[in-house]
Amino acid sequence: MIWYIVSITDLILFIMVAFTVLYFTVFAFASLFYSKFEAPRSRRSARFLVVVSARMADEIIFNTIEALNKQTYDHKNFDIVVVSYGNTSLTNMKLAQHRLHLLIMNKDAEFSDVLAWQHAIQHCPPLRIYDMVVILEGGETMDATYLQDINEAFQLGSKAIQTHRSTRQLDTPRAIMAATFEDINSCIFRMGHVALGMASGLLGSGMAFDFRWFKEHIMQLPEGSDLKDFEAAVLQDRKYVDFLDDTFFYNKPIQFRGGIRTTERSGWMYAQWSALRRHIRQLPMALLHHNYDFADKIIQWMLMPRVVMMAIIAIMSVITPLFWWSMAIKWIVTGFWIVFIFAVATPDYLINRKWEKAYRHAPMLMVQTLFFALPAGWIAIFVRNHKDEWQDDMKRHTDRLVQQGGKLVQQGGKIVQQGGKLVQQASKLVQNEATDRKEETES
Repeated sequence: MIWYIVSITDLILFIMVAFTVLYFTVFAFASLFYSKFEAPRSRRSARFLVVVSARMADEIIFNTIEALNKQTYDHKNFDIVVVSYGNTSLTNMKLAQHRLHLLIMNKDAEFSDVLAWQHAIQHCPPLRIYDMVVILEGGETMDATYLQDINEAFQLGSKAIQTHRSTRQLDTPRAIMAATFEDINSCIFRMGHVALGMASGLLGSGMAFDFRWFKEHIMQLPEGSDLKDFEAAVLQDRKYVDFLDDTFFYNKPIQFRGGIRTTERSGWMYAQWSALRRHIRQLPMALLHHNYDFADKIIQWMLMPRVVMMAIIAIMSVITPLFWWSMAIKWIVTGFWIVFIFAVATPDYLINRKWEKAYRHAPMLMVQTLFFALPAGWIAIFVRNHKDEWQDDMKRHTDRLVQQGGKLVQQGGKIVQQGGKLVQQASKLVQNEATDRKEETES
């Protein structure tokens, strides 16, 4: 009986892992054929609306503003809109002194990137005509030619663009591993896809879109939508997303992102699972209508997270020899192969002495992430997402208890009234009995 359970579990887990490994393999090798195109300098200049969502970014938002002020692109051709959420009044006052349009979101509202973008579009500077909207996050920085590179791509016909996210902070093993996996993602989900003629994946920041298209479609997203819903809307509309590999923007400092971002990683996994549940039914129609970019995105949401995949490979490589040694061969081979694929997808600039030291910490970081940070993150996200529902349930139960308590009070009042009537009847009986005894005595 135990043998059958182990065999079935082994087969199911291996199919899931093999599917993810095969997907990574195809696009990692495809990225080797990605060709960089040097766009010629354009004499035409597009008008940009730069939207910066600043959520509790008091200490780092000015890094973004300073980087935008250092752009070589003509400052007359772009306006900055900062959507401030949860920042102090002092930060907002300092922001208002810069050349930008400041929008302050209500703290009582639930924050999301999509909601911030909608807020920015609704309250952008009036009587202005824009060609593209550029999406950034508070704390991120970029090269001085960032907007100029986007303009050149736009003039060549690109209407949806994803730029290359990187990091400048490589002083700790966690930061180095985070930067490594960030570039592996860019290699597989962006360079590899573009090399095969497919749309690049979106990051939620460092993006640029045709302004008219963005304004029309972002306002159509319902309340509570997230990046996955926006990405689905982009691909359902058959919008091709270009990837600019040489146009960099840089992450927020690590200390403001929670180390290796294990809580954010839990959020990504939860959002991925939620997006899959919402859109899995659309996969057959996407294939029938030859919308392969959207179908590929749904398949991406089916993939196993890297940390979980590596943990399963390691655990099964140790456990399966205890039952039958030959069962472990496929797991060991798969483990070596996926490490090779990650090596193919890792950029050369990260490979140095520091990277080798950081790589030694990878198993421990994986264990910490898998068994401590991810469960805690999932619990926190689950509680946050169901908090309103639980509060509504508690309110309903409380109202029911209050109603039942009111009914009990009314019933108690009726009982008191009946008790008073019984007391009156009893006193009348006592008086009647006393009267009868007096009459008997007199007679």
